[in-house]
Amino acid sequence: MAEPLSQEVCDRIKRLREVHPQRAVAEIVGCAVETVRKIEQRGFKAGGGNRARALPLPQDYVIQAAVLTFDGLCAHYHVCTATVSRWNKLIRRKRLHGYHPLTKPVPPRDELEAKIKEVGVVLTAAHYGTSKNTLNKWRRLHGLPTRDDWKKALMPEVRIGWVERYVAEKRVGA
Repeated sequence: MAEPLSQEVCDRIKRLREVHPQRAVAEIVGCAVETVRKIEQRGFKAGGGNRARALPLPQDYVIQAAVLTFDGLCAHYHVCTATVSRWNKLIRRKRLHGYHPLTKPVPPRDELEAKIKEVGVVLTAAHYGTSKNTLNKWRRLHGLPTRDDWKKALMPEVRIGWVERYVAEKRVGA
């Protein structure tokens, strides 16, 4: 990034600007026309840096990010896409450390097991406001059996396909 112009250069631009157009002043000083225009807007004062301060993450951003699209977030907060991208990175960083305000707490094992036996998986998931997959994740976390566990228990360990049967019959018959 370019170094900010000193006050001496800004004073020189002011003197040159009284006589010459912006483009000529930019060529004489060796900077962009946009730089000359911005220095004029500042009243020919040297800037400490031309970068605006980064906006902090709004308190309700995580909630809005779950509902709105990327462009919707830009329009809602009246910020550019770079700011929304930076905020998304901040959220991801927090999620990696186990923090996400929309995560539901896992209910205790006894409560979860009793509720499933009482009303079933689908209604239990609706009761906690989650999906069946989340409920199954909680069941695995507590060591409770899931439907997949029952399927695996009922299936024979060795499954013989038609090719194996055909080969076995030919060998026995020969």
